[in-house]
Amino acid sequence: MSHQTGIQVSPALADAFAEAGQPTSDTRLIVVRITDAALSSTTVVAKSSDHDSDYTVVPLAIKDQQPSYLLYRLEPVPSVDDNGDQPSDDQWLLISYVPDDAKVRDKMIYAATQATLAKQLGTNKFAHTVCARSRKDLNFDTLTAFYRYHDLGPSAEADLPLSERERELRKVKLEETLAAGAPATPSTRRAHVVGVQFGISDEIHQAFAAVNENPHAYTNHAVLLSIDGAESVALDTHPSNGNATPFAVVSPEALAKHLPTDEPRYVVYWFRPDNATDSASKVTSDAQLAEAEESATTFPVFMYWCPIASPIKLRMLYSSMRYGVTIRLTENFGVEYAKRLELDDASDLTTAYVLEELEPAMAKAAAQNQLQGLDLTTAPAQQSRPLAKMQFKRPTAPGRPRKLPSQQ
Repeated sequence: MSHQTGIQVSPALADAFAEAGQPTSDTRLIVVRITDAALSSTTVVAKSSDHDSDYTVVPLAIKDQQPSYLLYRLEPVPSVDDNGDQPSDDQWLLISYVPDDAKVRDKMIYAATQATLAKQLGTNKFAHTVCARSRKDLNFDTLTAFYRYHDLGPSAEADLPLSERERELRKVKLEETLAAGAPATPSTRRAHVVGVQFGISDEIHQAFAAVNENPHAYTNHAVLLSIDGAESVALDTHPSNGNATPFAVVSPEALAKHLPTDEPRYVVYWFRPDNATDSASKVTSDAQLAEAEESATTFPVFMYWCPIASPIKLRMLYSSMRYGVTIRLTENFGVEYAKRLELDDASDLTTAYVLEELEPAMAKAAAQNQLQGLDLTTAPAQQSRPLAKMQFKRPTAPGRPRKLPSQQ
């Protein structure tokens, strides 16, 4: 974004900033504003004590409805070089103060010029950059908590001015980072956890083994999978008898009533359309019933249920492990999903919705069943009809009138 506005640091500001960075300098604050299409220093405040005590000059240096940049000098941080000496590295806090009641044009200019200011003065000189939109944002406790957190890391978590929701989200990110084996530093950024290791309970093995042994007995059945405290996948108990087994559901609407309202779940639903059930109920003999059951197609559906009222920690945990759970179920138990759904509202889980999502899979299954019913070896060969001989007609030359059929 540098040089977007064409405004650059004035030579006077560059010299003042370089002089303020000297060990013998007593400069604490430099106020920078845009004047005459250049970044110029308007106020220079000398230090009288440490940077915490001198911070009282910052609110006095700003003006209402007037954006400005505040270059606040922090105490030098000692470092040891190869010769054993202890030089001092100056650090600055760049505060971009753009109040909400400022003019729109000024807001845009100061926002676009901030990168130019930091680059031309030296980005390595600034330990942190803070954007303030009001005097309240320049509160001493707020700013010191901000840069102390970035200096000290997660140990300063309690000093951050965060809401409970933000604290919980930050805690979850830190736990995910530690679980992945990465160093827990403020600069660590992970959008998700790859390769999360988790176990599968014995009840899940027994349930899916029973389904694989007699799949037709478990049509229109479902299992709810949860993550326990040890981050292993477990099977929820039966809603009626308390046993950890697949339970029967007459429809997707009935399944929606068994979903928790405040926690996520993984759901495997062996769904069979109503037309297959109706055809099986119309037969009379046991043999016909067995044949109808065999011919009925069941569609395994994987659902990721994550209600809005779920805690942030559980939502991120279930989301990060969802892909691994689907892969493990396929590899260990041979589950081939006809469809994968993601729901956050129980009212969306209806028969019409499931049928609509399964329409491509149902059409494919119907075509396969139709092909299996044909005996291609005894089917009569279709007689091919000879194609009519195509006649080429030369187009009419340009400039010549086109002859009507009666004139030909």
